[in-house]
Amino acid sequence: METTPRGILVLRPSKRKALLLLAISLGFTVVGVLMIREGDGFDGWLVAVVFGLGLGVALVNLWPGASYLKLTARGMECRSLFRRWFYAWDTVSEFGVARITYWKKMVVFNSSGSSHPRLRAVNRAFVGTTDGLPETYGMKAEELADLLNEWRRYGSEQIQSD
Repeated sequence: METTPRGILVLRPSKRKALLLLAISLGFTVVGVLMIREGDGFDGWLVAVVFGLGLGVALVNLWPGASYLKLTARGMECRSLFRRWFYAWDTVSEFGVARITYWKKMVVFNSSGSSHPRLRAVNRAFVGTTDGLPETYGMKAEELADLLNEWRRYGSEQIQSD
């Protein structure tokens, strides 16, 4: 993978993770349907619906173009489940890593955007930053944060030289 900030770099989520979520969700959805058929009404429906939603998310993530992180000299464009947002490099702070659960870390940062002020306040209270990326795109969180900081420095230098 190219780490020198030039042109455009597109990072995609791990297909392996999406396939694992698909397999687990499919298995539990089937278990939920079997529970319904055996007479465990509420519990069966709960299992089938929750894991059915997970099945849908996994299928969408396997769709080409549904999720990615695009890095350019201007900023980064993040797309997750077909929802897209853009951050210019001069509107974001240094990227860091926050531990969300015992086994999960995510890349976090502060931005000067004004969207969703309540959500940003909740994020700041729990994690200490306003924003985070939904994926690590097949990289370790620390590696992705370093890569993004390099692109951010490069983008800031390009903006100042223009």
